[in-house]
Amino acid sequence: MDKKLCAQLVNVPLDQNQFDAQSSWVFNLSGINLKESTILKVINGDIDGDIVYEMKHWNKSGGKILAGLVKRRDAEAEMWLGLGFNP
Repeated sequence: MDKKLCAQLVNVPLDQNQFDAQSSWVFNLSGINLKESTILKVINGDIDGDIVYEMKHWNKSGGKILAGLVKRRDAEAEMWLGLGFNP
């Protein structure tokens, strides 16, 4: 993950849980996807939205929902909410 890119893109303070969840998401999807994503706009408060919903939206590869990605997004959502990490 490019921490500098994330620091440049995220304009609001994140607590440790939120930072860890965002880091996991970006590591899996790349900083380029963060830069162009709705989730970044929601995190930064540029648009109204549900960050957990936006995280979980990224559960497909090749247009198909993958169980592993569903599990990863669920874990990242729990982490974002401060509920711990359950891989």
